[in-house]
Order: sequence, then C-alpha cells, then structure tokens
Amino acid sequence: LGALLSAAGFGAMALVRGPLGVWATVAVWTFGEMILLPAMSDHVAYLAPPERRGAYMGLYSMAIGLAFAGGPWLGLALLPRLGAARLWMVMGGLGLLSALGFARWTARKA
Repeated sequence: LGALLSAAGFGAMALVRGPLGVWATVAVWTFGEMILLPAMSDHVAYLAPPERRGAYMGLYSMAIGLAFAGGPWLGLALLPRLGAARLWMVMGGLGLLSALGFARWTARKA
C-alpha cells in the first residue's frame, strides 16, 4: 500500500496544475512513505540474522540515505531531457513497478 500510494502521488504530479494539486500529491506520497519506510526497516531487521542485524540496518540506512540524496539530483539532471510531465510519469511508473514487485513477493510468501 505504501509503495502504491507513493507511486500514485509521484505519477499524479504529471497531471496536476496549480499549488493545490501539488499539495495533494505531496500528501499522497507522504502517506505512502509513512507506511512503506517503517515497514521496510522492520522487514530488513526481520530478515537479518540476529548477530548481523546492525550491519543489515546500517546498509539499509545507507541505501535510503543515498537514494534521498541522489534522487533529487538525478531528477534535476533528467528534467531538461524529459520535461516535467514525462519525468513524473516515469517516476510514477517506476513506483508502480515497485508496488507490483512488493505485491508479488508478498503473495508468494503467503
């Protein structure tokens, strides 16, 4: 659900016009992150062997930090090439692929 909300919020940015629409999409993807990120931290800790839990969590935190630092830079680098609407559609599509991957992985576990 968190990945799906994030994907919907980012993808909807391609469609909105005006500050109210932007605020709404930011709220949607923020709720997605609020659901997804704590669950992912819990999942990484669950997967880790007890004696390696700190190393797993450190690597996970580093990956998240790199994504949060590098994502905006990459987006700004792609913006002139793709244009704003296409860039947001690509981000929404990547987020949707992520959500589908989570759904498939979860269904396989059940």
